[in-house]
Amino acid sequence: MRLITQHLRPAPALGRPPRTWYLEPVAEPTPSVPPAELLRSSSRARMFILVAFLLTRVAVLGAAHVGMATHPDRFKDEWSQPHAEPRPAAWMLPLLRFDVFYYQHIARYGYDEGEKATLGVAFFPLYPLLVRAVTSVVGDLFLAAVLLSNALALLAAWVMLRLGTRLKDVATGTACALLLLLAPGSGFLSYPYTESLFALLVAVAVLAIVDEKPAVAALAGALVTATRPNGVVVALMLALGAWQRRAELRVALRWLAAAVFSVAGLVAFAAFCTVRYGDPLAFSHVQQAWGRELSVLGPFKAFLAFERDPDFYVVALAALAMAVCAVGRVPAVLAAGGAFLVWLPLATGSLTSIIRFQSVNVPLLCATALLVRGRGLGVVLGVCGGLMLYEACRFGGSFSNN
Repeated sequence: MRLITQHLRPAPALGRPPRTWYLEPVAEPTPSVPPAELLRSSSRARMFILVAFLLTRVAVLGAAHVGMATHPDRFKDEWSQPHAEPRPAAWMLPLLRFDVFYYQHIARYGYDEGEKATLGVAFFPLYPLLVRAVTSVVGDLFLAAVLLSNALALLAAWVMLRLGTRLKDVATGTACALLLLLAPGSGFLSYPYTESLFALLVAVAVLAIVDEKPAVAALAGALVTATRPNGVVVALMLALGAWQRRAELRVALRWLAAAVFSVAGLVAFAAFCTVRYGDPLAFSHVQQAWGRELSVLGPFKAFLAFERDPDFYVVALAALAMAVCAVGRVPAVLAAGGAFLVWLPLATGSLTSIIRFQSVNVPLLCATALLVRGRGLGVVLGVCGGLMLYEACRFGGSFSNN
């Protein structure tokens, strides 16, 4: 408990920074402690996050097994399907649900051929390609996917630690990492889903933007747009960076070029869909099978449909509230990126997957760490941890919360 308190204790107040700090590029923070002590503090924080990662992953695995054990009838036919062969090890079974089988199919066979796009084209290629690569080493596709997701999740937590430290101090960095590991849908960091890869790449992109490295952010953006379509948030943040630097034309153009390059993954997948299916937006059009379609009134439809359980509304409303609170109080790159990642899934007219989407809303998690301190942060982490176990239990029981 003393270790947790040590890492979550707020840093000494340094006074409110000038208003322009929220509108202009983030400046290099001046350490209030000697560099040697800062290095030791960062090392302790990395070890603390490693322990937190291990504890939360064990907790997620245990909760998923409880869900599977208490709802066996929902699971009994899952592995009788052809796509489930060969059967994975027993300890992995509650982690393998729903979208996992699409990624498994793509990793093993690639995208289906034919004139008409199948549902599998909704899932972008980078994650299954990485799963295929790891499978060539470990031999078991499901084991490769679980190991990959968890390794990427740990890296994402460490990058969040670094990002929060750059934004303010080590305590903020620790809070950023803990919010990622304890978010209500953070169980998806352990499942063979794209959440861990998405979180890692967006965190790298935001850190690069804070460090004034648009080329690095563009590369991370190109990779994340090959992972999920909402990776275009990196392009938005880079474009905002270009606007903030408009007084220096050459610098602004460099940031704008980075924003354009950051959507290369999406453009490449659209080109593939054009060649394979004759439809560059096939990955978007097949979303209609899950009741998703972008529209201006989408957010209203999402909330007024009343088709999801209360936990979906709790997470969605909390994310909306935090996005509103962040405006004018955190760096613009975090406020804009976080708001975009809240709006985009709601604009599809459904709250489906809102829990896992907001659990890897990296800009919003960082904004939360900056705005909520002390006991308030402890309460947030406690509530999020409880929801994390609840959602993991439901996932293990094959209740659709993905």
